[in-house]
This record gives sequence, structure tokens and C-alpha cells, in this order.
Amino acid sequence: MTFLLVIIKHFDGSFCPEASPLNNMFRQLFVIIVIFCLLTDCDSEHHLSKRSFYLLFPRNTVLQFTYGLSVPFILPRRSINLTWGFQSQYNLPKNISDFVPNTIAVRSNTMNFDLPRVKFYDYLSKILTSFGLHGRQCIYRSICEIAEIPMYKKDDSTLERIVEFLFTPSLDLEKTNSSVAETESYQSGFTKKILRAEDVGKKSGHCDEKYSKCIISLVDLITVLYVT
Repeated sequence: MTFLLVIIKHFDGSFCPEASPLNNMFRQLFVIIVIFCLLTDCDSEHHLSKRSFYLLFPRNTVLQFTYGLSVPFILPRRSINLTWGFQSQYNLPKNISDFVPNTIAVRSNTMNFDLPRVKFYDYLSKILTSFGLHGRQCIYRSICEIAEIPMYKKDDSTLERIVEFLFTPSLDLEKTNSSVAETESYQSGFTKKILRAEDVGKKSGHCDEKYSKCIISLVDLITVLYVT
């Protein structure tokens, strides 16, 4: 603004009394052109780069969300919390080109990203085995115990519903196509043993005796028995 005032004073006719009206008119026209160029920024590249510096984020700026779920275990003489942590992060735009939408190819309808229940039990058994337990026996025992004494329906929470859903294999295994479960021989035998463990819990119980190789009850770690 100061620069504009200097230009106006420099070319104003009042400073040149001897100037003709025609010269004063040209001076005023020149001042108008200069002001217009300065206001519209004749150097458009410099103007854009200057604006992008203020509107965009510095390079490598990340927006991060961290959240978790912690479940306490009530054990004698010790306190244990089982915690799951999740993290999502997004790279914030550092250039105008980041706002251009990217073309995403349509996914094929034949692609399936769901985790089958049998594969979930297989992964869980490997995790339990890494802790020194008999992985599959503990899976069978957990399924058997949930079938023997189901979750309390009246005051159940979301976590209890999730546990009951995860350890009730008959909810979807018996309804799915058998050819899917029998793609591999070990999965076929694993599926039958899983369903048999649920039947044992519903009919006879005594899951700790039936699956004695599992030295600890996973269900007892996260649930409390209600006597009604």
C-alpha cells in the first residue's frame, strides 16, 4: 500500500504545475495500469507458490488417530490387562496436485476379503501355541464351555456378544457350502472337531476333562459364572 501511494504522488499532476492536461491524463492512466497489475499479480507463478505456502501443510505432516481396547483379567495375586491397539494415519496435502482425485479401479466381484471362521480359529490356535499352550485344545475347550454355559442374555454387553459369536461355530459353519471348508484336508478335519466340541458342550459338558491338554480356561479368564 505504501508503494502505491509513492507511485501516485510521483505521477500526480499537482507536483508538476507546468505539465499539460494531456500529460496529466497519461500519467493518471499509467498509475491506474500499475495499480491494476499489482492488485492482480502479473507474476501468476510467484503468486500461486506464495499462496500454496500458506494454505498447505509442511512436507511430511501426518494426521494420526490412535485408539485401543483394554480388557482386565481378574486373577489371584496378579493383575493382567489384554489390550488391542489400533492406529490410523493420513498424509496431509503438501501440494496443490494432492487435491486432484486419483482413479481407483473397480474391485472384481470375485474377490473376497472376509476372514473365514476356520481360518480365524487356526490363527488363534497358533497365537495360543506361541504362549506355550496347546492351541487347538484350548480352542475346542473354549467352544465347548461357551456351548455348555452360554452368556447371560439378560444383561449381556457388546463384548460378551462378540465372545459368544466368535466361539459359536455353528452360527455359520453348518450353513456354508461344505466344499469351501473342504478345500484342504486339514481344514476339513479341523472343522469337524470344532463342531464336535460345540456338541459336547451342549450335550454332556465336562469340557475340562474332555480337553485336558489345555491347562487353562480362556473363558474363565474373561467371564464370571452367574448362579441362577
